[in-house]
Amino acid sequence: MRFGEYLLSRNLATPEQIAKALEFQRSYTRPLGKLARELGYISRKENVQVLLENIKSKKRYGDIAVEKKLLTRQQVDDLVEIQKRDSVMIGNLLVEDEVLSQKQLLEALKNFIALNVSS
Repeated sequence: MRFGEYLLSRNLATPEQIAKALEFQRSYTRPLGKLARELGYISRKENVQVLLENIKSKKRYGDIAVEKKLLTRQQVDDLVEIQKRDSVMIGNLLVEDEVLSQKQLLEALKNFIALNVSS
């Protein structure tokens, strides 16, 4: 279970509020290909090749780039870490939108983590 699903199951947020936060989160997150280009790991042409294959096959960008030997697994892992580090957490977005208080968020996170540890 993801955190947004947990919040919905506990009636701490509405589907619309979660959808809005997720949309913002997606728009804020830099795609792997863009990060790879910014860091000079791949060329524009190579990026397009991976994106076209991604559309056709539905495989993940990083897996395709590794298969094509355009990126190493370590480079993909590094790019994913950068994405995670730079991402905006859904709980923080809901606090900013005053859907949750900071106290409610911390309590929900504590319970969510406990639920996932015991599963």
